[in-house]
Amino acid sequence: MVTLELVRNGKVVHVVPITKRPLHIGRGPSNGLVVSDSTVSTHHAMVWAEGAQLWIRDLDSRNGTYVNSQRLTAPQVITETDIVILGHSLQLRLRGVPDESSLFARAWLIEDLKDGVRFLVGGNRFHFGSGDDAHLRLPGEDRAATLVLHADGEVWLGTDEDERELSDGEIFEVNGRSFRLVAATSMLETPTVEAIPSSYAYQLRVSLDGAVGPEATLTQADRGRRLKIEAENRAVLLYLLARKVASDREAGISDDEQGWCSDEEVSTGIWGRNPPAANSLHVLVYRLRKQIKAAGFDPWFIEKRRRSVRICLTDVTVS
Repeated sequence: MVTLELVRNGKVVHVVPITKRPLHIGRGPSNGLVVSDSTVSTHHAMVWAEGAQLWIRDLDSRNGTYVNSQRLTAPQVITETDIVILGHSLQLRLRGVPDESSLFARAWLIEDLKDGVRFLVGGNRFHFGSGDDAHLRLPGEDRAATLVLHADGEVWLGTDEDERELSDGEIFEVNGRSFRLVAATSMLETPTVEAIPSSYAYQLRVSLDGAVGPEATLTQADRGRRLKIEAENRAVLLYLLARKVASDREAGISDDEQGWCSDEEVSTGIWGRNPPAANSLHVLVYRLRKQIKAAGFDPWFIEKRRRSVRICLTDVTVS
């Protein structure tokens, strides 16, 4: 696999797999790689593979993109030996030699069975609804459903009421309208939708020793949003998931596998060996997501895959 490492102060803090789909990098939440660095522009640079070469282009950033100390003025090929700097000091490092076979990633399409139109899933999230961020616009609520794509190949469909795994060719409904999940049979060109960041730009602070017991505080500074969660089981759930994220980051675990906890591990951490019901964790996640959504946050930073759960956030603090 060919990867791009994000290095801060000499330490690898993020690893992104490279495919033929362009990877946009910057501070804005619509980038495929979101970075929190004031010297990096909202839309700073783009990296993509062409043939057996990896290219980088500066997107008219304020502080520039540098390859081997030379500021980019045009697209340029980069290799494992090149030193790439974004802004003042944020470093990118290529790992692996690109080849045609390693750059192909499975692409997914959503087919509208009513009119036969197909929509390319251009990131690891695909939103259905009437909101401005919806990839497929439907009348009704802002976020009627969210499709989540995992690095291990699993695809999950989530709504306010439920979530389930989908397989290739499976038909599903959103707001009474029928769709089919379809695996692309050939490499497609650049997606027509922007990639969704692998981690949400929210800040989570969790503690087991709050004023009245376990508590968690979720914030989004640029939107002025703040949510304090004091319901014990919900706060403990976030504590367990945040602790796993912090531990995996310290150990250098890749973003794709970072933060995953088994359902059994989480249930035991909350209720011990005897949860009140077989679906207790499912119900707890559902209620927590509902509270998070009501506060204006995207609740799908809490991800589920087969027998596992995690949170995808840029900033977690555990105390």
